[in-house]
Amino acid sequence: MLEASDETILLYRFRIRLKNGDLLEMMERLVQKNRESHFLATTYSFHWQTGEGQLIKRWDNAPHFPNLPGFPHHIHDGREDVVKQGKGLSGLEILETLNGEFDKT
Repeated sequence: MLEASDETILLYRFRIRLKNGDLLEMMERLVQKNRESHFLATTYSFHWQTGEGQLIKRWDNAPHFPNLPGFPHHIHDGREDVVKQGKGLSGLEILETLNGEFDKT
Protein backbone atom coordinates (compact mmCIF):
# COMPACT_ATOMS: atom_id res chain seq x y z
CA MET A 1 0.00 0.00 0.00
CA LEU A 2 1.33 3.42 -1.00
CA GLU A 3 0.09 6.65 0.45
CA ALA A 4 0.41 10.08 -1.11
CA SER A 5 -0.91 13.21 0.53
CA ASP A 6 -4.39 12.75 -0.90
CA GLU A 7 -4.58 9.16 -2.15
CA THR A 8 -3.91 5.56 -1.17
CA ILE A 9 -2.91 3.04 -3.84
CA LEU A 10 -3.37 -0.71 -3.44
CA LEU A 11 -1.89 -3.20 -5.88
CA TYR A 12 -2.56 -6.92 -5.72
CA ARG A 13 -1.56 -9.87 -7.85
CA PHE A 14 -2.71 -13.45 -7.36
CA ARG A 15 -1.96 -16.68 -9.20
CA ILE A 16 -4.72 -19.17 -8.44
CA ARG A 17 -4.74 -22.80 -9.53
CA LEU A 18 -8.38 -23.80 -10.08
CA LYS A 19 -9.87 -27.17 -9.15
CA ASN A 20 -9.72 -28.40 -12.77
CA GLY A 21 -6.05 -27.42 -13.17
CA ASP A 22 -6.68 -24.11 -14.97
CA LEU A 23 -4.73 -21.03 -13.89
CA LEU A 24 -6.22 -17.64 -13.06
CA GLU A 25 -3.87 -14.66 -12.75
CA MET A 26 -5.45 -11.58 -11.24
CA MET A 27 -3.94 -8.09 -11.02
CA GLU A 28 -5.72 -4.95 -9.96
CA ARG A 29 -4.55 -1.44 -9.05
CA LEU A 30 -6.97 0.38 -6.76
CA VAL A 31 -6.91 4.05 -5.77
CA GLN A 32 -8.64 5.74 -2.85
CA LYS A 33 -8.70 9.53 -3.08
CA ASN A 34 -9.04 11.94 -0.16
CA ARG A 35 -9.70 9.08 2.27
CA GLU A 36 -13.07 8.30 0.68
CA SER A 37 -14.74 5.09 1.78
CA HIS A 38 -14.26 3.29 -1.56
CA PHE A 39 -11.44 2.38 -3.93
CA LEU A 40 -11.58 2.82 -7.71
CA ALA A 41 -9.89 0.26 -9.98
CA THR A 42 -7.62 2.12 -12.38
CA THR A 43 -5.85 -0.86 -13.98
CA TYR A 44 -6.78 -4.52 -14.12
CA SER A 45 -5.96 -7.77 -15.89
CA PHE A 46 -7.64 -11.10 -15.21
CA HIS A 47 -6.04 -13.90 -17.24
CA TRP A 48 -7.62 -17.38 -17.35
CA GLN A 49 -5.78 -20.21 -19.08
CA THR A 50 -5.77 -23.99 -19.16
CA GLY A 51 -3.22 -25.96 -17.17
CA GLU A 52 -1.33 -26.41 -20.45
CA GLY A 53 -1.06 -22.65 -20.99
CA GLN A 54 -3.81 -22.16 -23.60
CA LEU A 55 -5.62 -18.83 -23.19
CA ILE A 56 -9.30 -19.17 -22.32
CA LYS A 57 -10.07 -15.48 -21.63
CA ARG A 58 -8.34 -12.34 -20.48
CA TRP A 59 -10.26 -9.30 -19.32
CA ASP A 60 -8.21 -6.11 -19.15
CA ASN A 61 -8.20 -2.36 -19.67
CA ALA A 62 -4.82 -1.83 -21.32
CA PRO A 63 -5.39 1.05 -23.79
CA HIS A 64 -4.38 -0.76 -26.99
CA PHE A 65 -7.74 -1.08 -28.85
CA PRO A 66 -8.96 2.55 -29.09
CA ASN A 67 -11.54 1.81 -31.83
CA LEU A 68 -13.30 -0.93 -29.86
CA PRO A 69 -16.62 0.04 -28.21
CA GLY A 70 -16.21 0.30 -24.45
CA PHE A 71 -12.54 1.35 -24.79
CA PRO A 72 -10.32 0.65 -22.91
CA HIS A 73 -12.18 -2.40 -21.51
CA HIS A 74 -11.90 -5.53 -23.67
CA ILE A 75 -11.74 -9.33 -23.63
CA HIS A 76 -9.24 -11.61 -25.36
CA ASP A 77 -11.39 -14.66 -26.10
CA GLY A 78 -9.53 -17.91 -26.70
CA ARG A 79 -6.64 -16.27 -28.57
CA GLU A 80 -4.64 -13.07 -28.25
CA ASP A 81 -5.90 -11.81 -31.62
CA VAL A 82 -9.60 -12.47 -30.90
CA VAL A 83 -10.68 -9.33 -29.04
CA LYS A 84 -14.18 -8.17 -28.22
CA GLN A 85 -15.87 -5.41 -26.29
CA GLY A 86 -15.69 -5.63 -22.52
CA LYS A 87 -16.74 -3.64 -19.49
CA GLY A 88 -15.01 -2.64 -16.29
CA LEU A 89 -14.82 -5.56 -13.87
CA SER A 90 -13.53 -6.22 -10.38
CA GLY A 91 -11.67 -9.25 -9.13
CA LEU A 92 -14.75 -10.36 -7.21
CA GLU A 93 -16.84 -10.23 -10.39
CA ILE A 94 -14.30 -12.42 -12.18
CA LEU A 95 -14.37 -14.97 -9.37
CA GLU A 96 -18.19 -15.00 -9.54
CA THR A 97 -18.02 -15.46 -13.34
CA LEU A 98 -15.66 -18.40 -13.06
CA ASN A 99 -17.69 -19.91 -10.26
CA GLY A 100 -20.70 -19.78 -12.59
CA GLU A 101 -18.70 -21.49 -15.34
CA PHE A 102 -17.76 -24.34 -13.03
CA ASP A 103 -21.35 -24.66 -11.78
CA LYS A 104 -22.37 -25.48 -15.39
CA THR A 105 -20.12 -28.53 -15.51
